[in-house]
Amino acid sequence: GMHRDIWANQYQELIKDDVNSHSVRKLQSSIIICCLDKPVGEFVNTDRDIGAERVSNVHRTLHGGGTHLNSANRWFDKTLVFCIAPDGGSGCYLEHSIMDGVSSIALTNYCLSQRDILDGLAASSCDEDLENLPEIHPLKWNLSSSLRSSIITAGQELDKIAARLGASCFFFREFGHTTLKSYGIGSDGFVQLAMQLTHYRMHGYHTATYESVSTQRFKLARTDTVRSPCVESNALAKIFDQKNVSMHEKAKLMRGALDKHFQQVRMAAAGQAFDRHLFGLRMIATENGLPTPEIFSDPTYSQSCHFRLSTSQVRSPFAIHLAFGPVVDDGYGIAYLIRDRDILVTVTSFNDCPTTDHDLFAATMEKTLSDLFQLVLALPPPSKI
Repeated sequence: GMHRDIWANQYQELIKDDVNSHSVRKLQSSIIICCLDKPVGEFVNTDRDIGAERVSNVHRTLHGGGTHLNSANRWFDKTLVFCIAPDGGSGCYLEHSIMDGVSSIALTNYCLSQRDILDGLAASSCDEDLENLPEIHPLKWNLSSSLRSSIITAGQELDKIAARLGASCFFFREFGHTTLKSYGIGSDGFVQLAMQLTHYRMHGYHTATYESVSTQRFKLARTDTVRSPCVESNALAKIFDQKNVSMHEKAKLMRGALDKHFQQVRMAAAGQAFDRHLFGLRMIATENGLPTPEIFSDPTYSQSCHFRLSTSQVRSPFAIHLAFGPVVDDGYGIAYLIRDRDILVTVTSFNDCPTTDHDLFAATMEKTLSDLFQLVLALPPPSKI
């Protein structure tokens, strides 16, 4: 829960002690950290409880649920952490500064693909494996009064963050990638457009939207930004719920918005977006003691970077609910996974923001996905050539 600059100072204080330094090195040199969590609630097999269980698992994985639950059972600086609950619920979180979701989902997909093999091994050799485990040694710490005080403060701040964050999950089962592809529709662009329409339905205006795209075709590259809104999507949002506008006209605008999104994704993946280039320009100025270029103080630029919709997806054949928090106080964090026959979505927002509502956004988006598909049905059938 600490600000990074404060934690950096406390970290230096922590590792001055040889015992602490040894324990920190053990944590840092490990491949992963596995957190064995306390239970956070009991759920039964009903639609309502299944949804509540998903939301509970999102909170438990993202921040631990508060220091009274599992937040103190974490080492948040670790690159990759697996959190496992007594009921079998599990999650994986990553420290984002050095790693992206593409890498963590590859590992997660592999682990889940081995479940049947691991279940067989567990049934046949669990007792033998337990006998051969290396001895477990608890890590030791020498904590000064100032470090103990800092830990208490950090816990209080983390509890505030955990209490602020709200989440809602839904499992959209009407269609997925396969159906959309059969109509010649890109599934990612379709979901992105549904998000923009949802925001317009709720708030009455288009907003800056961040979509992450991988640039890993380049050496040392990671991601860049697709800014999903465009003239066509804005025009569609304005008439989407107007009964006096024909389905044909709406479908035409939808097709234009989807085509524009496809072009933007291709350009960003090829290094032709501008956000990372401008970020580099800003860092060059800062590191060399130069004046910050005027563009960064321009109100239009600032508004364009206030991403009320921060979005990202990964690919997996498994039913995984991804999650991250909003990047601005009055925004939403929207993680989604498009599978062949369904779409999984997690929406987060801050509970203390009077203008956002993650539950309402999720419910509205679920309806918007269905409504938008009616425009797909109004398009001319795709060519079979």
